[in-house]
Amino acid sequence: MMTPGLVLDTAAIVEYSDGSERVGRHIAEVAEAALAVVVPALCLATAYHAAVGDRRRVLDVLPTLPHVVIRPVEADMCAVLGGWTLLTEGHMDHAQAAIEAVWHPPTPILTDRRDLITKVLAEGWPIIDL
Repeated sequence: MMTPGLVLDTAAIVEYSDGSERVGRHIAEVAEAALAVVVPALCLATAYHAAVGDRRRVLDVLPTLPHVVIRPVEADMCAVLGGWTLLTEGHMDHAQAAIEAVWHPPTPILTDRRDLITKVLAEGWPIIDL
């Protein structure tokens, strides 16, 4: 896997599917730096759950981008995922996004849920607010 440069959480993926130029710019900047955009599988699945109409087609394109890496839930992350899901108020997708950032520190997370992410990540972790 390429070195991660950004983790997208569910809100960032949903915003991308809505055609957000801002999210697209972040993805492009990471790609231009030859870094990977990490998309946690639980975040992508949650975004599909929320998507309607053409947004699903946009989500279909995201995993095909050469600099995007879809990260599955791995067996060795299950204990932390379960614990962090409690801390993130039941949001397993946000917990996986935080885990992905921690596995390759200090990878920033693009999110609208700073309040949840900061419950599990160290103070000062790079968070990019939507």
